[in-house]
Formats: sequence, C-alpha cells, structure tokens
Amino acid sequence: MRCYRMLARLSRVRISFDGARLAGALLLVLSLGLFLTVLISTFSSVGLKEAVLTLTSNEVSFALSLSLTTSATSTLIALWLSIHVAYFLSRYDFYGKTLLEVLILLPYALTPVALGTLLLVFFSRTSFGVFLDSLFNVVFNVNALLLVQFLVSFSVMTNALKSYLDSVDVEYESVAYSLGYDRLRTLYKVTLPMIKNGVITAYALGFLKAFSDFGASVMLAGATLFKTSTLPITIYLFMSSGEVDKALTAVGLDALVSMFALIVIKKSAAGVKYGFRGF
Repeated sequence: MRCYRMLARLSRVRISFDGARLAGALLLVLSLGLFLTVLISTFSSVGLKEAVLTLTSNEVSFALSLSLTTSATSTLIALWLSIHVAYFLSRYDFYGKTLLEVLILLPYALTPVALGTLLLVFFSRTSFGVFLDSLFNVVFNVNALLLVQFLVSFSVMTNALKSYLDSVDVEYESVAYSLGYDRLRTLYKVTLPMIKNGVITAYALGFLKAFSDFGASVMLAGATLFKTSTLPITIYLFMSSGEVDKALTAVGLDALVSMFALIVIKKSAAGVKYGFRGF
C-alpha cells in the first residue's frame, strides 16, 4: 500500500512537471510568434533593392566601419583595465570599497543622455575639462566616441569579471604563490585561464554595450555624417530626414551584429563554471 501511494505521488509530480514544461513551451512559442510577427511586418515594407542599396551606401558602410573599429578598440583597452580592477575588488576588502564599486557601475546605471550631458559639461565648462579637450580634441570628435564607449564597457565588464573572479577558489592562487609566482603572474597564468570563457563573455558584453550606445555618444560626439556617425547615430539621422526604409535596413544590420555578440555570450557562458569548456 505504501509503495502504491509513493508511485501515485511520483506520477502526480511527473504530470505537474510535464504540465509546466508544456506551459513553458507554449509561452515560448507565443512570444516568438509575437516577436516574429512584429519583425516581419515591419521589415516587409522595405524592398530588397532598397535594402541592398542602403547596405552598400557610403553612409552605412562608414557607420558600420566606425562602430566596429571604435567599439572593438575601446572595449579592448577597457578589458585590460577591467581585469586588474576586478581582481583588486575581488581579492581585497578596504574602507570605501562599496562606494568605489558604485562609482564604477555609475556609467552603466546612468541613462546615456545623462552620462553624455555630464561629460559634455565637464569638457566644455570646467577649466580642467577644457584643458583636457585642448590636448586630446574630445568634444564633437571620434575621440569622444572612444571615451564614451570605454566608460560604458569598462563599467559592465568590471562588474561581470568580479563575479567570475569571486567564484574562483583562492587555494589555486595560494599554491601558485608557494611555487614562487607573484600576484601578476598568478593572475595571468593561473586565475584568468580558469575563467577564460568568463573573460570572453565580459568582452562581448562590453562590446555590445559600446556598439549600441547612442545617447551619450550623440551628446558628446555629435551627429556629424562621415565623422562621428556610428550605426545608431546613422539610424537617427535617417529617421530625422524621413528615410524610414534606410533606417529600418540599418536597424536590421545593427540587429545582426548584436545577435552575433549575444551568441558569443551564450556560447562562452556555457563553460564559465570551470573555464575549460569551449564553443
């Protein structure tokens, strides 16, 4: 009798589990259906010839090249700094640590327009900012794009890398120290290889944040065609001039780049736990 009751309970759990899976599958299908309906109905208004002409136009070619170049460069520089800052925050406790972590996250937490406004006022209305602008030619220039993208990518990457470093058992580092490794060599030879997929994920997250930035970039760098017109800014310029089909085509290109970055994030995140699973 007891065995029968146990089997009955297990069967009810099984039915409940199957019901939850079915509900989840239906919700996924409905969500994808709604998303695809919006996507297809929106882009179906753009003719193939118009899309090809837009993708091969000088405006879009320049925008894509500028976005990829500045995003990759600024994120790579930010990654190097993020690794060291995240390691410091992960391994040491000190007075004011929480405040420092909040300040690092601030560029990510602020709305892009607010961040751009703060930077523009700093470089145009403070003596030190004006001095820096005279040296590095920041405002309404490509250097403004690099600065904004560096700040937002550094913020998101430092937070992500700290989480990965917190998960590493410090005993491995203690063994390396006992073998004569210093902290820097231990970081690069022992710790980072254990979270290599985490580093890839962090870089992809930072790149995605830098690539997609609009508000801060347009505030500090301006929206000058063939100078500071990244892909998001070019979409804005197309919409401002009423060229909706061109804007939608550029949106599709933007989505493809973002999807590729998201695939990298998902693939690399699958092996973050031990750091040895690849793609």
